Amino acid sequence: MEGNKVTFKHVRLPGELTMAADKIILAVGQHARLDAFAELEPQRNTIKTQNYQTRDPQVFAAGDIVEGDKTVVYAVKTGKEAAEGDSSLFRGSLLMLTKDLSITFCGVKFPTRSASLLRL
Repeated sequence: MEGNKVTFKHVRLPGELTMAADKIILAVGQHARLDAFAELEPQRNTIKTQNYQTRDPQVFAAGDIVEGDKTVVYAVKTGKEAAEGDSSLFRGSLLMLTKDLSITFCGVKFPTRSASLLRL
């Protein structure tokens, strides 16, 4: 970027495009990668839950992978609600599921962690 000019480089096609801009707005669509969690029977990019508990009674889901808003506020809200659920389920230790959910965007790999799935 120089002044008010941004140069975009095509990922799939060779060449460059330069255009003048006063502002740049980056809009990126997102959806949960649920292929790694097929055993939880995902539907329409969400995992069905009953009070955030999945089909596996020791796995809870919250945030973008449950039905509802796809916002940070909603993700935090559902995460708290899942954690504050039936305390009798929380005997013992928590174990975070560690599936590789990294994404590649424009040739750059972004590692992600699945903080929304917990196994008791």
